[in-house]
Amino acid sequence: FPAVSAEGPRASEVYENVHVLGDLSEEQFLRVMTVITEWVSPEQGCAYCHDENDLAAERPYTKIVSRRMLEMTRHINSDWTNHVAQTGVTCYTCH
Repeated sequence: FPAVSAEGPRASEVYENVHVLGDLSEEQFLRVMTVITEWVSPEQGCAYCHDENDLAAERPYTKIVSRRMLEMTRHINSDWTNHVAQTGVTCYTCH
């Protein structure tokens, strides 16, 4: 997936109930969501983590788990730099 612009409105300004990635631009946010969908659930698509009739809903449970994993990844990369250095961690570190 090609890189996208960091400019423009933040995801938290455009979409409802964005807890973790709200600081990304709308383009970056859509790219991350697309990439995660391709990696995690290409067959089920967005419905694996979202109620397709209400994307902001706090269901299904996979949405909550995914959010926690994204929070953990960001926390490790920002607060554990002495341990992870420049390499950092990604979803692939554990999966």
